[in-house]
Amino acid sequence: MVASAVQDRREGKGESAKNASSNLTAVPEAGLQHAAGLQLLLEHAQDESEELREKNVSLMDALKTARTHNKALKEEIVRLTHDMSILSPGQTNQGGGAEQMRQRDRAVLNLAHAAGAYERQELTWQDLIATMMTSGVTLLNADRISIFLVDQVRQEFWLAASEDGVDIRVPLTSGVCGECYRTRSVLNVENCSASPWFNKTVDDLTAYVTRSLICVPIFDSVNGSTVVAVAEALNKFDAKTGDIIGFSETDCDTLMALGSELGIALKHKTLEVSYQRILQQRGEEDRSLRSMLELYSPDTSSTARTMRQRQIRHSTHSVSLPSLYKQNLFSLVQEGGIGASDATDGSGTACQPSAPSLLMRGSLLKRAQESTGSNALKLTWDFDVFSATEEQLVMYVVEVYKERGLTSTFKIDDATLVNFVTAVAKRYHDHPFHNFRHGFSVMQTAYILIRDGGMAEAVSAVDVLAAITSALCHDIDHPGVSNEHLIASGSGLALLYNDRAVLENHHTFTMFDLLLKPQYNILANLLQDEYVECRKTMISCIMATDMKVHVTLCSRLQASAFKFFETGVFPYNTGVHSDREQMLEALVHACDLSGQTMTPKLAAQWEQRVLAEFMKQASEEESKGLPVAPFMQGLDNRLVQVKTQIAFINYAVRPV
Repeated sequence: MVASAVQDRREGKGESAKNASSNLTAVPEAGLQHAAGLQLLLEHAQDESEELREKNVSLMDALKTARTHNKALKEEIVRLTHDMSILSPGQTNQGGGAEQMRQRDRAVLNLAHAAGAYERQELTWQDLIATMMTSGVTLLNADRISIFLVDQVRQEFWLAASEDGVDIRVPLTSGVCGECYRTRSVLNVENCSASPWFNKTVDDLTAYVTRSLICVPIFDSVNGSTVVAVAEALNKFDAKTGDIIGFSETDCDTLMALGSELGIALKHKTLEVSYQRILQQRGEEDRSLRSMLELYSPDTSSTARTMRQRQIRHSTHSVSLPSLYKQNLFSLVQEGGIGASDATDGSGTACQPSAPSLLMRGSLLKRAQESTGSNALKLTWDFDVFSATEEQLVMYVVEVYKERGLTSTFKIDDATLVNFVTAVAKRYHDHPFHNFRHGFSVMQTAYILIRDGGMAEAVSAVDVLAAITSALCHDIDHPGVSNEHLIASGSGLALLYNDRAVLENHHTFTMFDLLLKPQYNILANLLQDEYVECRKTMISCIMATDMKVHVTLCSRLQASAFKFFETGVFPYNTGVHSDREQMLEALVHACDLSGQTMTPKLAAQWEQRVLAEFMKQASEEESKGLPVAPFMQGLDNRLVQVKTQIAFINYAVRPV
């Protein structure tokens, strides 16, 4: 615009140029040109002035924002300074000075960084505790810090971290730790030798002399009543003389504050930490329990891996990879394929699928057509699955689908539903534990929890269809042996699924292989997006029954429970599929372990059945020269059976 005006004026164009020329006829030409130039400069200056004013406004806005941020920063500094003053008020007068204050600052920052890194899974719980110990020693001027975690199962403390590095177990009722745990209060013992609580056993084991100590409870940080650990600070040094002195009340507050940080960080990980601690022990008495908990570890057992490789190289009965690829993999698990060849009766003879005694489809179909689903309401927690015939169990499954409205919502006709359930029953084998009755029991438990446990309001109809179906099929075509056995023996299934969740992958495949057939396809009338969501959830639910993910699922449940107790807000967003999927994964996994939560009569039945299956597997492994897991050894001894079952209840069932 400015350039155009200049050009107009220079060429005598434009209305303003003409007017200026007529009004200044008496002015010499040079003066006229000079005036025009000044006018242009003035207009240009005005334009630049406007731009500067706009920039100035922007700068003022930025300055206001900066001042706001600066104020917030100052407030944060004041808060941090206040927090640090709570941790260690007045201690600089005990010879600390500026350098001691800097050390405390570094200790607090190190602990904060470690807690953040632990939440991001960049540090282990051992690293976090080690950081707290270092911070505590610096802040309290103590000789050492010890952390004892509470093992509720064994009713004992175990030394999670100490400079001694000794595996120490202390009864929950013993010593200063026991009194701290019992009273849930801070204990300050200035003279340990004169204290009625002090237990010299730990000193004797570690060749250490404790003269003064403080012990604080570490709470779960939810309701302040559950003690998950205790922390001890031992032997405080006088900053000037180096003599051992008693701890102050400020020291107690400091250790309590550090313990609170640790409790917050560990609140979702107590089960995982407990498992890892047992896996690290090497005592003979822990051998059986360690072997059981190794099944819950995400990493495949190195022993099983080594034995599998040896079997593949040397065994004559292993399935070779080339022979697998010469066959149609989608027919291998049908009528005597890989799944059947891996299922043996203990003598090496393949087990054929067992058909229920009375699968008269015409009769079942007629009853299904007459059913309203009301009989499903007879299914309760104490329903005796062993007293019913397999035909009755099949009809109960049909009733469940009807009672939940799944047949009407998804247009599942009675013939297809009966065909599917009877086909599923056929594909379960006649093993002591992993049979159709177990599949039904898990489905029944999931149904009851959905019906009576409030889940029906939190999930969709597609979710219910996926959960009920996957629960029913979660162990379909089970060979009666564990993943570890299949891997160690170099079985065809282990080769097919690359040693990863072998059985769970196979159960999922077998279920969908049935559903691909029109006569069994109860998902045929789902909309495309419903089918995609349903299939995804069904896969997730069955894969969640792999005990390798047990700790992960339990930790997730703990985190959700803590969130609910702390905020009062339901921890899952029921409008988000992934959140509902997590709920259903936990549901099916818990139902798979629910046998020991039933009536004593039913629980005893399931106990004897699973132990019988373990003994059969152990016998087969011994005959083939395969490693036998310690928890499967000696199960013909009733005392060993009881100990094994108690360990399973305490470390597998109770956490869920």
